[in-house]
Amino acid sequence: MASYVLPICPAGTTLTFGTSSFSAILRRFGWGGITRQSVDARMFSDTPISGTTVRAVTKKAGKYLDPGRITATIRFDPDTTPPWDQDAETITLTFTPDDVTTPGDWEATGFITEFNIVEQAVETDSLMEAQIVVEMSGEITITASA
Repeated sequence: MASYVLPICPAGTTLTFGTSSFSAILRRFGWGGITRQSVDARMFSDTPISGTTVRAVTKKAGKYLDPGRITATIRFDPDTTPPWDQDAETITLTFTPDDVTTPGDWEATGFITEFNIVEQAVETDSLMEAQIVVEMSGEITITASA
């Protein structure tokens, strides 16, 4: 049996918006809510389930995938305006592990639905952070790192 080592989320993970050219270094992120419906097929047979009068209901996988949403805490640069008022554009989540030549990425169409500047401690040399939510749309394209 082949062994598999789970990759460590690399420090250089980025989120890039294709049309607006906005790019952010991620501090924390999640891509959740990727769902596909279960369709009630109600395929009844003439014969009840063995030993009963009940007929079985079958389910089928839906044909449409909801690509979910990305929630992220990013390094915030107050001199760069995020594309919170832009139409959907190509969003690329790039993973750059230390031991690869070519980074891997997940890509789909999306747009910002929420933007919050995280409460900041007013200290010297502290990183500013913001939280964003990106609603995804369409097919997810995955490119493996190499």
